[in-house]
Amino acid sequence: MAAMETDLSETQLSMEQQLAELVDEVVFANDQVAKLTECCESLLEYTSQLENDVVLPAFGSLAHVLHDFKRTAAARARGLATSSTSAVSQNPRLAEAFSKMSPPSEATLERSARRALPSNPSPDSVDDAFVALTGFMNVKAELARRLEFCGRTLGEERHESVKPTAHSPRKRSEDSPTREHEGEHRERDPKSNIDALRQQLDLSEQRYGSLSLLHKQEVALLSAQLEEAKGRQRDLEAEVSLLHEHLKNAGESEALYQQAASERSMLQQRVHRLETQLDQNEVDRAAAAESYEALHRAIEASSRGEHSPADPQPIRVLEQEVKHLRRALDDATRALAEQHTEHERTVKDLRRKLAMAQKAAQQRRLELALHGGERDAADTPLHGSESTEGALSESIRKLKQRAAPEQGSRADVSGSITKLRAFELTITALNAELAQLEDKIVTAEARAADERSSLERKVAEERARFRSEQDECDSVLATVSAELEQCMKENAELRARLSASGRR
Repeated sequence: MAAMETDLSETQLSMEQQLAELVDEVVFANDQVAKLTECCESLLEYTSQLENDVVLPAFGSLAHVLHDFKRTAAARARGLATSSTSAVSQNPRLAEAFSKMSPPSEATLERSARRALPSNPSPDSVDDAFVALTGFMNVKAELARRLEFCGRTLGEERHESVKPTAHSPRKRSEDSPTREHEGEHRERDPKSNIDALRQQLDLSEQRYGSLSLLHKQEVALLSAQLEEAKGRQRDLEAEVSLLHEHLKNAGESEALYQQAASERSMLQQRVHRLETQLDQNEVDRAAAAESYEALHRAIEASSRGEHSPADPQPIRVLEQEVKHLRRALDDATRALAEQHTEHERTVKDLRRKLAMAQKAAQQRRLELALHGGERDAADTPLHGSESTEGALSESIRKLKQRAAPEQGSRADVSGSITKLRAFELTITALNAELAQLEDKIVTAEARAADERSSLERKVAEERARFRSEQDECDSVLATVSAELEQCMKENAELRARLSASGRR
């Protein structure tokens, strides 16, 4: 009997321990279900708020846009004008970009909106989606109410099921009088205690089975709804990330536009410097061309016998002296030729007269010899010959007197010839200097031609580079303008959605 009671007490203790463990597991399961319920409620609240604040206004704005493109185009044009005015007031460089922007037509807006929708949308597809979303929100509200009811039910059952267990020391100390009473009662009626424990265990198993089945069904339903809510949340998060990406792209587009504007201003300054340098090079080239033309004219003038106007006064003086000396030389030569001719003619006359006088004297001598008056005749011819010789000596003296000035004139002519030769040497030196200057001019002209070709090549390269950079800036500006226009369009749509949600 004592052994049976010991076995029964050990069996009772093991059953109580198992029951306590089962109760702990049920409490843990209830806690997990409560946590899942709270998570589902939070997710439903988040998705409901997102649908109320974002999705429904978006569908409403989209339906409004699809049904009224004219008003949308007008509102967009006003928004674009307002944005351009504010942007131009803050940054005047955007004036040209906004001036190129023009609001699209109604047909363009309609095509863009239709392109954003699924293929072959019906006119009432947005309205149907709006109604379906509203119904889905109502279903979620009903689901939230059911989850709340389940949470309350689980909370009550959890409070009811939380009882002292045998494996807790504190609970053992608290329930020690009861256990002592139960021990006394077991000692008095052990069979009734075993039956009561079996009934309690059966009731616990039935309650746990029903609760576990209910919990499994609710958990399966909640899991399905949770998966659906997670899918919806992923879609909404993708849409939000897309909106953030658009806003980020808008900021990057603005930064790119400002960078392109700064690069364009730098390019314009560089082009202005290049144009200034090109103008200076043109001025230098014109000055070099004028100098070259002046030197070329001087060389041509020197080749024709003229002189360069660079230093005309000494050359003119030399030219006048040369001309004067040449004239004096010509005059002296001509005078000497005339005097020589006159002297020859005088000598010929004197010789002819002397011959005639000698012939006359011989004739008279012969006549006197024939007539016998030889002495008288001899005196007379001698006197005539003396007079003739005196006349001849007088003529020779006069010729010598005339020859003396002629010798002085020859000395002057030789001096003039020396000066003329010196002048010719000076002219030769000047011609050599002009030849050197011509060589220098040719070298300078070749160098100027090389520099001009190099500058023209550099200018062509800079112009090509400027054109390519300008084309690149224009393409970047066009891209930024298109992106800015798209961002302004999306901003207008978001403002319309926010205004619609605010009115609701």
